[in-house]
Amino acid sequence: MLTDPEEIRIIADARQANVRDPQRSRAHFDRIFDDFLATAAMEGATLLDLGPGQFDFGVLAAARGAKTVGLDNDPAVVRLGRHKGFEVAEGRIQDLADLGWTGRFNGIFCKFSFNAFWFHADLDGLDRMVDQLAAVASPTSWGWIAPWN
Repeated sequence: MLTDPEEIRIIADARQANVRDPQRSRAHFDRIFDDFLATAAMEGATLLDLGPGQFDFGVLAAARGAKTVGLDNDPAVVRLGRHKGFEVAEGRIQDLADLGWTGRFNGIFCKFSFNAFWFHADLDGLDRMVDQLAAVASPTSWGWIAPWN
């Protein structure tokens, strides 16, 4: 949930209605940490958040000692992240290879920002996307990816 007036003003321009909602709960992110990431090494880790929305994952990861880098194609989300002190790149998930982040991340997180139908007619494109995700991950990294559909 966003309470800072400047954060609320920034995110009001977001493309998606659920991202614009300052009353959105962070509870489901807490459950993801509890259910799936309880044993993931966070202290000192650098994590990639694909489609960070209001940066709920990043805030919770930071509380556990991790640094989170966001990637989003929505300028309002990028502005919010930078306002909150996160490193954020503006771009599409499909263009991850263009960012030069090879081997940088100890974990990759994506909650509902990945569309399985991007590749319904292009399985080679799906292979390229998986290769791009693997390329930015360190050899011992983890991934938590849930498509929105």
